[in-house]
Amino acid sequence: MTLNFSSPSWIHSVVVILAAGAAGCVLGYAIERIVLKRLHTFALRSAWSGDEIMLDGLKGFVTVWGALAGLYLGLLTADFELPAASHLGRALIAVVIVTVTLAAAEAGEDNRALGEHREREHRSPRHG
Repeated sequence: MTLNFSSPSWIHSVVVILAAGAAGCVLGYAIERIVLKRLHTFALRSAWSGDEIMLDGLKGFVTVWGALAGLYLGLLTADFELPAASHLGRALIAVVIVTVTLAAAEAGEDNRALGEHREREHRSPRHG
């Protein structure tokens, strides 16, 4: 079905896309609050500090990725054929790639800051 703005079916398709995006956002938020919180408790028990850095780098991004996944799935299941639909799907994938890059950069920055903090602690004389 082609997009016809005179019929109300395009409104239904847009509502489906937005509802899927909202559902993905809620699911991403739940994953971030429940799963990442539990993983963080396990990370605190481990000797390796890298797991904490990686989990801290994911904060906020899981919700965004859930919303983007929902929008993408909504776009795939929407009942219209819009020439720009494939471009919108590609744009969503590009946004995912950018946010993954930002999350990795944030984790790398946290790792660098942790290394500098440990180096300062190692060099400073201990009073005690």
